Parts: sequence; C-alpha cells; structure tokens
Amino acid sequence: MKPPRKANCTPLEASPGPALASVNPGEAQGLNGGSAPAFVLRRPQYKPNGNYALKDTELASALEERLAAGQGVKAIAKALGVSPGLVRGVRDRLVREGKLAPLKERLAKLCEHASETAVESWLEDLDAGKVATRDKPLAACQLIDKALLLRGEANARLEIRQGQPTIETVNRELQQLLDSLPPLDAEVIESKAESDKAGGGG
Repeated sequence: MKPPRKANCTPLEASPGPALASVNPGEAQGLNGGSAPAFVLRRPQYKPNGNYALKDTELASALEERLAAGQGVKAIAKALGVSPGLVRGVRDRLVREGKLAPLKERLAKLCEHASETAVESWLEDLDAGKVATRDKPLAACQLIDKALLLRGEANARLEIRQGQPTIETVNRELQQLLDSLPPLDAEVIESKAESDKAGGGG
C-alpha cells in the first residue's frame, strides 16, 4: 500500500473552539446510546498554498500570466477549471517570491486601465453627441486640470507673503499709492484761521 500523499495545503490560523467538540444528547444517543457524553473530532481547515499547482508547468504558466495581466481570481478559476482558493494561494506565493507585484501596484494598474477605458468611452459618447451641452464646460475644465497634473505642470497659483506688516511698510505702500495718483488741477484756498494767523490776528 502506498503511503498517503501529504496534503498540499497550509493550515489556517488557529480557529476558535477546541479540537474536540461535544454533541447534543440527541446526537449522543446515536453514537453511544446516550450513556456518556460524546465527542467528535473537529476536522482541521486548510487553504491551498499553490505548491501543487506550481509543479504543473503549464498550469503554473497560465496562472502567472493571467495574474500578471490583472485578471480577477474568480475569472481565472473559471477559465482554468480550478478553485478560487488555489488561485489565491498561487497569487500570494508569487507575491512572496517577487514574481508578482504587490497589491498596491496591481490595484494602481487596474485603476489606470479603468480610467483610460472610461475616458475613451466618454470621448466616444462626445463624438456621438450623447454628452449633454450643459455638461461639456465642466467636463472640459476638469479634463484640462487633470491633463496639466499628469504632465507635471502648474494648475494653480499660490501667493505667499512672509512676515507681518509693520507701520513702516504700511506707510511706504500708502505713499507709493499717493505718488501714483495723477496731479489735481485745483486752487489752494487758505482757511480763515490760517489767514488770521498770517495777519497777526485781530
């Protein structure tokens, strides 16, 4: 008799509950006549780690290619006729081995693809006259803003002034404002008080 092949799985993290689980009295009667408490062995839970799948070169190549292309777990499992758990196990192992990009990079790639597809679809609707006239100005402003950001160009102006204003700076700016005013064509009239003072009073 051949020895049983080792399960190509990794035990899950410690699950709640004991390894031996008690059963209710009704079930106990069917097990041992109900004369004593009955216990059943809890079946351990496992998750695939991808070892067996990666030994199949054709399957491993197909999994790695589809995962690198950004296909979803369920879509890959359905296409290759394997379980989603096996696909996840292979994916996690490829990430650990550095053969597959980490989660953030994969999500960023998917987001870029989704945004490009959405823009292309919007342009098709624009050419077909399906975009409402009232939406075009706002869309144009947003698209120009995003285009400038993607090219690394400035899309806003921010003015920063250092230091607090002082009396000297305020007076200087006021004087500059007065000097910039055009001269007035007017006649200077002295007040009565100034005339009495100039005449010595009386």
